[in-house]
Amino acid sequence: MKALLQESKQPAPRIHDLAILLDLLVGQYPELGLLRPQLKALTAYAVEFRYPGASATKPLARQAYHDCAAVREAARRLLGLPAQVKPSRSKTGPSRRR
Repeated sequence: MKALLQESKQPAPRIHDLAILLDLLVGQYPELGLLRPQLKALTAYAVEFRYPGASATKPLARQAYHDCAAVREAARRLLGLPAQVKPSRSKTGPSRRR
């Protein structure tokens, strides 16, 4: 979201509320308005699960992942970047199991 602000020559405020950032962008990128529910949810997750005592369920974490992927894909498309970037795997780094 902040990269889109930068690219559109708008100052990127030092905030993390994605709905406010959306409000700054939707005039230039109206299609982003469709992502408002996902952006509001992601902002809530960032606050709710930042502090000890709360934890996300697997379904909630999965939904947050999908919401984030949708926002990322839209932003990359608007920036003229490929929608999907495969992570590189280091030959010397530790392997990760899922």
